[in-house]
Amino acid sequence: MGERKKEQTFVSRHRTGLALLKIVHKVDSAVIPLRIIQTVLDVAGSYLGLYLTARFIDSLLEGRFREGMILGGLTAGLGVITAVAGAFVVRAYGGSSKRCEVAFEVMMREKAVSLDYETMEQPQVAEQIYNSERTGTQNDCAKFRA
Repeated sequence: MGERKKEQTFVSRHRTGLALLKIVHKVDSAVIPLRIIQTVLDVAGSYLGLYLTARFIDSLLEGRFREGMILGGLTAGLGVITAVAGAFVVRAYGGSSKRCEVAFEVMMREKAVSLDYETMEQPQVAEQIYNSERTGTQNDCAKFRA
């Protein structure tokens, strides 16, 4: 019985999450790809930087100084390239994130205004609205910001 309840909660959360992703996509279709690109840039830059640094150190330890100099330059260049590309993506993502934040705030407030007075008097409904507003402001549009 408890397992069934847990499964329903799991499914309903994912259903809610997918519904929210659809809303985000309608508001600004670029926000999700920009977040993915930002994450890939961060991870790829970190791992390539570690790999090139290890190769750089190995070449210096083995006395291949010319190769070490090239690898050191590649490591520094990669760091600059990923930082610049990341800055462009973060800038574009910031605008998309702000549009999502405003759209979600407007949607929540429109929903609250559309409720009739009897529904608004119910303590559970008032608490849900308060929690949604508080969560939205604490999380900055469900952490759509970088």
